[in-house]
Amino acid sequence: MIVTLTPNPSVDRTVFLSDLAIGSVNRSQRSWSEPSGKGVNVALALHAHGVPARAIVTAGGPVGAQLQQMLSTSGLDTVIVPIGGDIRSNISLPNPMELLPDQRTWSVTQRRGTRPFDQRSRKQSGCNQLAGVCWQSAHRRS
Repeated sequence: MIVTLTPNPSVDRTVFLSDLAIGSVNRSQRSWSEPSGKGVNVALALHAHGVPARAIVTAGGPVGAQLQQMLSTSGLDTVIVPIGGDIRSNISLPNPMELLPDQRTWSVTQRRGTRPFDQRSRKQSGCNQLAGVCWQSAHRRS
């Protein structure tokens, strides 16, 4: 059995928009949420391929409860370590209208939540401040 440890897990939400209008109501075309964090991702991939895995994760607050429910539903062997604060949630806003030259990836704007064990300044290189929130651009393969 492979055991993973994820001290800063998250619930990742991907929301598909046809356009992003800052300061306006944006209606999504579709969305999904999934458990995430490096150790969680590895354990879920192993589990999906029939390799015995156990994920040890921290969880707290409403997002932590959602993470616990998602991991329980997945059937992954999970050990929850309760914490006092809420775990993070991330939002990704892919724009399928902005296909990159390889035609298989698209532009993604991400809003990453603060980690409960990493309260350092969110002012990082590549971080754009908008309405007091750190938004980062990335690319995701389809």
